[in-house]
Amino acid sequence: VFMMVDKNSSKPMTSKGAHRMMIDSCSAVCACAPDFGLGLGTERPSHRTLEAAGGQAVRHHGVLRSLNHKLASGRIARIEHEVADVSHTMLSVSKMNDTGSGVIFLKGG
Repeated sequence: VFMMVDKNSSKPMTSKGAHRMMIDSCSAVCACAPDFGLGLGTERPSHRTLEAAGGQAVRHHGVLRSLNHKLASGRIARIEHEVADVSHTMLSVSKMNDTGSGVIFLKGG
């Protein structure tokens, strides 16, 4: 469970509350739907070509959105999400590891 926090504060955004995200050990990018975190983070252009695990094209909205998330440990993690037509917010294990945020899978979830 992750909580969204304001980009200028470590306090959780009470209007959003806890948000479950899919953690994907095969995805190369973190991705979110266009309405996820809208207005809460910083954005910059991104022109990636994305595809689903089965090879289908995934519509990309040309934006990379950086959002702060409060982890269960209380630590704040800044995660960059490719804004795309996805049904679930997805966190990439490899992308998080590349940026210094280790991912540990514990028994029982």
